[in-house]
Amino acid sequence: MTNRNSDLPLQSQTDNVLVGFLGKRRNVGKSLSFADLTTPSGQVIQICSRAQDDGHAHQAFRQVPGNAPVRVQITREPPASQDAQDASAVTGSKQLVYLQGIDQLNDFPSQIFVTPNSVFPQNKRHLQIRFHKDLQLRLRFRSWLKGFMSQRLLDKGFVDVETPTLFKSTSEGAREFLVPARRRSNASPPHAYALSQSPQQYKQVLMASGIGRYMQWARCYRDEDFRADRQPEFSQASTAFIS
Repeated sequence: MTNRNSDLPLQSQTDNVLVGFLGKRRNVGKSLSFADLTTPSGQVIQICSRAQDDGHAHQAFRQVPGNAPVRVQITREPPASQDAQDASAVTGSKQLVYLQGIDQLNDFPSQIFVTPNSVFPQNKRHLQIRFHKDLQLRLRFRSWLKGFMSQRLLDKGFVDVETPTLFKSTSEGAREFLVPARRRSNASPPHAYALSQSPQQYKQVLMASGIGRYMQWARCYRDEDFRADRQPEFSQASTAFIS
């Protein structure tokens, strides 16, 4: 059975399965190798492979290219041997597990070289996020902050209402993004919607409808000049209440 990484105990007497991206391998002679495994949760775990435990798994481990996604079968019980003492000396304070089997899930292009300062083009944005932890931390912090703020407002009696994105065009505010509709007739001109700049009018309708405390994370669209303080698409924490 495959467990989630967050469900795996720190100390276990049974075999477990981990998935993640294998980092650069370090070989200590022919019978001992190490590599960092980065799990989907961002945790970095040290994998120790010993030829005397399973020669086939050890050879497979040494053939997996760096940064490739893998599934590994591991044990967390340190074997009583001189190699285990050497492993503890090499890994230091990192959490150490011992390899029992490995499956390479996909390849990683050999022509891509990854360094701490690598900048990838837009068509490889997934690699930029994957190899730069600060970008991942920003996404995780945004997720935490959004959940924290939403829960605090819900605890205070606010109602989370999702308002439509397609709206009628108005003459106020910034320029709008127009979305043509397929609905047409000979008697009327072509029909189009505007992407909502903000949920202001929907918010007023809710207030008049008796929803005294309203909240939502609204998606807003504004056709403005590209500047550092302007974005064509962004999220807005929209709230309103009647005291």
